[in-house]
Amino acid sequence: MLIRSAGAVFISLIGAFAGIACSEKLKNRTAVCLEIEIMLRDAENIIRCTGYDVYGIVAALKAKSSRKTGFLNELSERYTENRDFRSEWQAAVKNDRNISADEKAVLLDFGLQLGTTDIEGQLSNIEFLIHRIHSVYEERTAEYARKGKLYRSLGMLAGAVLGIIII
Repeated sequence: MLIRSAGAVFISLIGAFAGIACSEKLKNRTAVCLEIEIMLRDAENIIRCTGYDVYGIVAALKAKSSRKTGFLNELSERYTENRDFRSEWQAAVKNDRNISADEKAVLLDFGLQLGTTDIEGQLSNIEFLIHRIHSVYEERTAEYARKGKLYRSLGMLAGAVLGIIII
C-alpha cells in the first residue's frame, strides 16, 4: 500500500510539473518578444547615433544580446567576400528554435531591410517593426494570461486523477 501511495504522489507531481512546464513555455514566448523589441530599439539607437555598417550593428547588438536572441551569435561581425549578410541572417533566424513563427517574420523583415536604405528609411522601418513585435507581445501576454493558469491547473488535476486511479 505504501508503494502505491508513493506512486500516486509521484504521478501527481509529474502531472503538476508537466502543467508548469507548458505554462513556462508560454511565458518564455512573451519574454522572447520583449527581448526582440529591446533588440530593435537598441538597433534604432545604434543606427541613429553611429555610422556603423550592418556588421558593426551586429557586433553592437551582440554585445547587448541575451540568450533569447542567441541567433545573433551565429552572425559574422566582419565582411568577407564569400558570405552574404542577408542569407546569413535568414539562416540564423530560421535555425533558432527559441523563436516562434511570428517573431521570426519580424526578424526576417528586419534583416532584409537592414543597411538597404538611408538612416531615416531604416529608422522608420524599425519603428514599424517595433510596433509589429509589440502587437505580437500583447498577443503572447494575453495567451499566457488565458492559458498559463489553465495548463497548471490541468496538469495538477490530471496528475491527481491518475494518482487516485493508481490507489
